[in-house]
Amino acid sequence: MLSITLAIDTKAIDRFGLLTEKNIRYATGRAMAATVRAAEQSLKQDLAKTSGGPIDGGATRWTIGGTYTRRPSPTNLVAEVGLKSGQPHAAGGYISVLTSGGSPRTKGADLAASELAGRRVTMVPTPAQRKDSKGNVSKAAFAKALTGWASMTNTGTLVNRANRMFIVPIKGEEGRMGIFQRTGKTGRGRYGEWVGTSMRFTLEPTPKPRASTYNLQGDLQRSVYQFWPGEIRKQLQAELTRIGFS
Repeated sequence: MLSITLAIDTKAIDRFGLLTEKNIRYATGRAMAATVRAAEQSLKQDLAKTSGGPIDGGATRWTIGGTYTRRPSPTNLVAEVGLKSGQPHAAGGYISVLTSGGSPRTKGADLAASELAGRRVTMVPTPAQRKDSKGNVSKAAFAKALTGWASMTNTGTLVNRANRMFIVPIKGEEGRMGIFQRTGKTGRGRYGEWVGTSMRFTLEPTPKPRASTYNLQGDLQRSVYQFWPGEIRKQLQAELTRIGFS
């Protein structure tokens, strides 16, 4: 004959009654908030990488500072982490070309270049144009290339005498132009090329679409999967300890 004896701790069962839905929702909210904070910190570290990160040379301080989190509430257990995108010049809008691909976003420099070209263009720096360690052209270089244009020669060449620059059509689609800077005596070479000059920018009527190079959503999801189990376990354990379970 099999005899089974069960020892039931009725006090322990009663203690479970102290663990209400409200307590569980608060614990879940705290775990979600901690998870998105950790994911945000991981995103900042990835953006700051000078090699092997999503942005060659590392993101600027402005982009890194454009991360954000939204904390949940006990009545709305929804949390967010990402890059701000709903404001003018927000980092999320700037980096969307990397995450989604497509045409480059129109910038102030593009609008100014369009005024010079007489049509809508995108201003694209050439390899000859000096850039900083982040791969960006300085505001001073843009200003130099976009101001001081005061005369048009009878050949249709727009000239900037103060900065020794000129704009002429270049090979490619109709309306494509180059901003050249004189480096010596200028003229046409044997094959029709400009000599004694360096092309600093091209003005592109239809710039090439960019491919997506950064899976931001995938990276954030991996971070959440990494941090969430430990955070929810910690918060639920804290609630059990509060009602008397060790």
